[in-house]
Amino acid sequence: MDIKSKKQLNNNHQKQESNNKALYKLEHKIEKLMHIVSTVTVTPCAIILIIWVFLITAYVVGRKFFNFQWIFVEEFTGYMMVFVAYFSQAYVLRVGGHIKVNFVFKGLTKKIQSILELSTSFLAFTLICYLTWRSIRWFSYGFEHKLCSSTLHIVLWPSYLTVTIGLSLFAFELALNLCLKVIKLMEVNVSNIGVNDVTKRF
Repeated sequence: MDIKSKKQLNNNHQKQESNNKALYKLEHKIEKLMHIVSTVTVTPCAIILIIWVFLITAYVVGRKFFNFQWIFVEEFTGYMMVFVAYFSQAYVLRVGGHIKVNFVFKGLTKKIQSILELSTSFLAFTLICYLTWRSIRWFSYGFEHKLCSSTLHIVLWPSYLTVTIGLSLFAFELALNLCLKVIKLMEVNVSNIGVNDVTKRF
C-alpha cells in the first residue's frame, strides 16, 4: 500500500468516526427524550395502581364485613384501568416489554434485523396514528353529546380523553423509536462501508 492510499484510508476512517460520533450523539438525545416521555406517563400509572389496590381492598372488606354497597368503586376502577392501559404503553415500549419473537432474529445479520425492526416499527406507528385519530373522533363525539355513564351518570369524555392522550404519547414514543431504528441502520451501513474500504485496500 502506497503513501497516498494510506492517507486516503486514514481520511475515510476519520470520516467514519465523525459520522459514528454524530449518530451516537443523536441517538443519546432521542433516548433521553424517550426516557422523559415514559417517565411522565408511568408515574401517574404507578400512583393510580396504588390507589386502585387500596380502593378494591376497602370495597371487598367493607362489603364482606360491614355490608357496604359502594357502587362507585366498580365504575371508577374501570376508568382507572383505561388510564393505566393507555398511559403505560410508552413506558412498556422503552423497556422492551411488548411482544417479541427473538428466535426469528437469531440467524439473521444485523442489517436484516435493523431493516425488519424498522419495518415493524413503521407499521406499529401507522396503526397507532390511526387509533389516535379514531380516539380523537370518539372523544369529540362524547364531548359534544355529553355522554354519561349508566350507573353514576358521570360524563364520559374525561375517560375518552385519557385514551387520546395515552395513544398520542405512545405515537410520539413510537416516532422516536422509529428514528432510533433508522440511526441503527445507518450505523450498520457506516460500519459496513468501513469494512469494505479496508478490504478493498488490501
